[in-house]
Amino acid sequence: MREFRTLSLLLAAAGCLLAAGCGGQDGPAVVPVSGRLTMNGEPLAGVRIRFFPGESHTQGVTAFADTNEEGGFDITTQKPADGIVPGQYLIDVNMPSPVAEPPPGTKGWDLSAKQVESSDIPEKYRDAKTSELSFNIEGGKPLEIDLK
Repeated sequence: MREFRTLSLLLAAAGCLLAAGCGGQDGPAVVPVSGRLTMNGEPLAGVRIRFFPGESHTQGVTAFADTNEEGGFDITTQKPADGIVPGQYLIDVNMPSPVAEPPPGTKGWDLSAKQVESSDIPEKYRDAKTSELSFNIEGGKPLEIDLK
């Protein structure tokens, strides 16, 4: 009988832990972050910026942002413009895949904006390992990224 009671208590405790772990938000807390991407001071429209957590940033997850006509962007992790987990990130800049769907919750790709060609983006910026673009991202602090 005593073994049954011990087993029941253990199962109840495990159930409480599972219930607590499955509720609330999905993943680490994100903070909204916006910014502007330029190249030699001119806005880069219609490009995708990808954010990869740095080695010491164990809570971070990959995020992205697509630039508008003025080079402005809002970072997306899970939902459109929801933000990013604060911390250190390496980034790269590329054209969105031509077969990619527009980001959820948007009106679609802005084809009227002056678009850049993939070849317009210097090759070193197309890979986070070579871009030399590293940012410590905090909430409420806009990012200004200027490619040279």
